[in-house]
Amino acid sequence: MDAIGAPAPAPTAIRKPTAVELEEMIRTVQMALMARGYDILGINGKLDAVTKMALKQYQEDSRYPVTGRMDARTLASLGIVGQ
Repeated sequence: MDAIGAPAPAPTAIRKPTAVELEEMIRTVQMALMARGYDILGINGKLDAVTKMALKQYQEDSRYPVTGRMDARTLASLGIVGQ
């Protein structure tokens, strides 16, 4: 309940991206990494070993936790927001 006694609103569920949305996000990340000089063999929309290595290198160079994941901080620093 909130301060006036009304029930608190239910938390908004985070929607998982569809397969198509995820592939597009990966393509966007690949393009952003390539534009910054990181080695990407091609823009294929797959989070393959080469893309993960480039992502990890970017995170290390940016002094972020090195996870190889497309986390919010990494996406924002690549200029990818609200995707």
